[in-house]
Formats: sequence, structure tokens, C-alpha cells
Amino acid sequence: MIACRGFGNALGQLCLVAPVAAGLTAGVTAGVTSAAPRTPSELTGFATRYAAAWSGQDPAKLASFYAENGTLQVNASDPSVGRGAVAATAAGFMAAFPDMVVTLDAVSGKGRHATFHWTWTGTNSGPGGTGHAVRMKGYEEWTFNDDGLLVESKGHCDEAEYERQLAGGLGDPGAAIEFLNSGKVLPTALPFSEAVRVGRTLYLSGQIGIVPGTLELVPGGLKDEARQTLENIKTTLEAHGYALADVVKCTVMLADIAEWRVFNEVYATFFAKPHPARSALGASGLALGARVEVECIAARE
Repeated sequence: MIACRGFGNALGQLCLVAPVAAGLTAGVTAGVTSAAPRTPSELTGFATRYAAAWSGQDPAKLASFYAENGTLQVNASDPSVGRGAVAATAAGFMAAFPDMVVTLDAVSGKGRHATFHWTWTGTNSGPGGTGHAVRMKGYEEWTFNDDGLLVESKGHCDEAEYERQLAGGLGDPGAAIEFLNSGKVLPTALPFSEAVRVGRTLYLSGQIGIVPGTLELVPGGLKDEARQTLENIKTTLEAHGYALADVVKCTVMLADIAEWRVFNEVYATFFAKPHPARSALGASGLALGARVEVECIAARE
């Protein structure tokens, strides 16, 4: 039996198979690892296997990465609770996109928590599909239990872009312009947008080292401001379905260009190769008396 429903508020109509949960999870071996991934190599290995499971057209294998009562949620959709429900959700995606491939872009974490950034490609050629190809980027926020299984995965991606691709494929989105304010970092009452999206390019307003939701700088000077500035950029990107790995250009403004090397030490901990293009300049003054301001451009293929 085939049933259609949307994921999140507007994540398009996926054709979901409505299987018997017990049948989907038959043969699942609980515990794909013996303990929560603790080292970067262990976490990368887990993420690589997880991406391969999404690509493998085997819902039960994907469900085996979850605790018995683990949850999977996509944007604002109702969470799938338990391995059977997780397998059913995976089966829906796999049926709708028989050639789907999920690849690992980046993964990072600490303790029981990690963030998995992915690229998903496939063609909506399943029952009732549009026949159009999609190529999406997004991320999942993971929480592990002591056995190294997922007790929660909260997925995030750009719903509007997904709908556009589902309806029209990967063609040029044209000059569609969106003015964006998530409210997660900058107060929304400011007289500018935190970001503007033109097609698949995202232009971020300059960010400084404020405590999110306020206009107060973090204490501690340049190094602490630089770290908070880049965390604010990361938060803003993720609020709109992008990641640091999508940044193609940064402009750095320093109140004192002599602090360039100190800033660079912090910057290097946020951006991995291939590095985005960058300019740096000294300024006679920055908003709120900040020591540094950074603006970024992010783009997706």
C-alpha cells in the first residue's frame, strides 16, 4: 500500500511505503558499535557507514544504527519513534528515490553529541514521483547512547529548495531572491537582513562576536570575539540549510590589522581544505566596538 505525506511544513510530497514495522526490522542486529564513537576516526567511520546505509536500499540496515526507541526527525515533521518507524521513514525515501545516494561531507562531535553534514542525490522516479532529480545538502544533529546507537537524529535541510527541485529538477533556479532572518543570532528588529539568498548563493551580513539574540559582545578580547563570530556564522548558515563547507568567500575586517595572526589561529579551526577565498583589512572602527567582523558568501552546486 502506498501513502503520500509531506515532511516538515513544506518538504514536498514523498511517496512512502506503509510496511509492517516488524517486517522491516526483522533481522536487525542491535548495536552497530560497542560504544559511543569517541575519537574523530570512530565518528567518521560511523558517519560513513550510516551514509552507506541510506544509499543501500535496505531500511532495516539503516534502522540498526538507532536505539530500539530512537527517533528520527526531518525539519518540523513529526518524529519517527522506534526502529520500526525509522525503517518505515527510510523505506519511504528509498521507494521515492530508488537511486538515492547519501555522501558524508563532514562530521564533528563531542561526547554523546555530533553533527553529520551530508549531500543527498537521487531521482524521484518511485511510484507517483515527478521524475526529477534532486541534489540537496543538509545536516543531522545526533545524540548517542552508551551502546553507540542513535537515540535521536534531528535532520535539517532547505524545504523550499527541495520543493523547487522536486517540481522542476536541477535547472537554474533563476534570479529568485529571498530576504532571510532566522532570529537565531541577530535580533530581527535590525534594519537589515541576516542573509539574502539569490538562487543557490547565500550572502551573509557581517557578523561580530555578539551573544546570540543580543547586541552584547562576548568578553575576552579578539580571540573570544573571533570564535563567537565564527560560531554565529555557522549558526546562521545552518539555519538556512548551508554549512561552513559551502562558504566560498570571506571578508575579514579587523579593528587592528596587527591582530591578523591571532585571528587566523581561530579562523583555521573552523575552515578545512579546500579553504574559501578570503580578504582581510584593517578598519578605523567596527559596530559596537567589536574587534572583528566577518561576512561570508556561501554557494551550492
